[in-house]
Amino acid sequence: MPTRSEPLTVGPYRLLTLIGAGGMGEVFLAERVGPQGFVRRVVVKRLLPHKELDAEARAAFFDEAKLTAQLNHPNVVQVIELGEHDGRYFIAMEYLAGASVRGLVDALAAEHTPLPPELAGHLCAQALRGLHHAHELEGPDGAPLGLVHRDVSPENLLVGFAGEVKVVDFGLAKAFLAPSQRQSGVVRGKAAYMSPEQLLGRPLDRRSDVFAMGAVLYELLVGSPAVAAHTVGPLAPAAHGLLEVARRAMKKDPAERFASAAELADALEAALAAAGTPASGPALGALLARLEASGRLAATRPALDAPGPTGTLDIAAPQSPQRSRTRRWPLAAAGLATAAIGAAFFFSTPRQAPSPPVAEAPPVVEAPAAPEPVAAPSPPEPPAPSPPPHRKRAATTHAAAAPRPEPRPGTGEVVLRANPWAEVFLEGKSLGTTPMAPLELPARHYDFIFKNSELGTERRVSGDLKAGERLVLKANLQP
Repeated sequence: MPTRSEPLTVGPYRLLTLIGAGGMGEVFLAERVGPQGFVRRVVVKRLLPHKELDAEARAAFFDEAKLTAQLNHPNVVQVIELGEHDGRYFIAMEYLAGASVRGLVDALAAEHTPLPPELAGHLCAQALRGLHHAHELEGPDGAPLGLVHRDVSPENLLVGFAGEVKVVDFGLAKAFLAPSQRQSGVVRGKAAYMSPEQLLGRPLDRRSDVFAMGAVLYELLVGSPAVAAHTVGPLAPAAHGLLEVARRAMKKDPAERFASAAELADALEAALAAAGTPASGPALGALLARLEASGRLAATRPALDAPGPTGTLDIAAPQSPQRSRTRRWPLAAAGLATAAIGAAFFFSTPRQAPSPPVAEAPPVVEAPAAPEPVAAPSPPEPPAPSPPPHRKRAATTHAAAAPRPEPRPGTGEVVLRANPWAEVFLEGKSLGTTPMAPLELPARHYDFIFKNSELGTERRVSGDLKAGERLVLKANLQP
């Protein structure tokens, strides 16, 4: 007996597992079965039924499919087809078993192990090759489309168990091809990785994605500013050259950055070669496999309220093959990360990441201090939105990411996450609706109540907060 009322097939694809769902759409692991035992695993993304009537949502959905279908590169996820089934449209996409870079880093953090700098440089270089391909995309008339991803982040970079690296989610990409996304002054994406020009709503080119990848690389090397401040001991030799490359990529003035993603990739590979620490895909895949075997990767999934799988929720009969097979939860190219199509399809919580430096930092000997925030012109500050009753447009933000202040003595940081969203209560008092900023609280035991009024579900999540540490609590509110 199926556990959900919707059909078990969408077009030629048989749905296996609900990977993630948000306020706008849902993503499934699926398969297409052919003659002679032929089976192909794919990911199927579709709008929720009530969003099929939303003209803006439908337009962004079609834009993403048309745009991504033109990209053909080993470091970019592939769209297989845009189809229609019983009056509902769907996108079938490439499937990749593995983890997001965010999931990989979180798994390493759980065992207090940094990502080796040579692997950080390698995976960023590979992703940059895919971005460069997208930046070079031309229209039917041979004219450049001027595509900019606009949401480069650890959540949107995928790593496979064979060491593949792929860029996911061009749902926010801005190009001449996507008129529904050409809204002047609208800021979409994750503020922690945005270039200054994107934060100010100014016209963007490929150098904005260069900035974002520099921010990702910096975070992979030293962590967030708060983490960097507590790093003990010298960095690995390979990290020094990579940090200099990251700082140049994060220059405030686009003219001072690398001119293209390919140029930044070349610089990263040159820095690795100079340090004598070249990396390879197999080494990256081996790290992923080790973390999975240790149980860290399976336990440390991407944030429940950020792009990424929220666990597996069977929609097929109990004999579904997903029940008895591998623990490798599926991360699929182009949307498996419950992609935020047009900044509205799926939910995300921006992670705190390094703020871009204004000027060159002195040579690094020990763990570097966090870079200073961008001294961008002061734009008019938009009014702070009140917490929405549900998780729509949570990925849209107009606020710059500022370095998080050091916690006060005797306090720690609590991060609350929920799938799909929740109002959080502490001792009977509402703290607000997720996604929420991290809370600085006194070190002690806490009991939080997560409530989702739309689903009628409630969860109690408890944890002990230690001074100077971060406590991440997650609640799955799916019935």
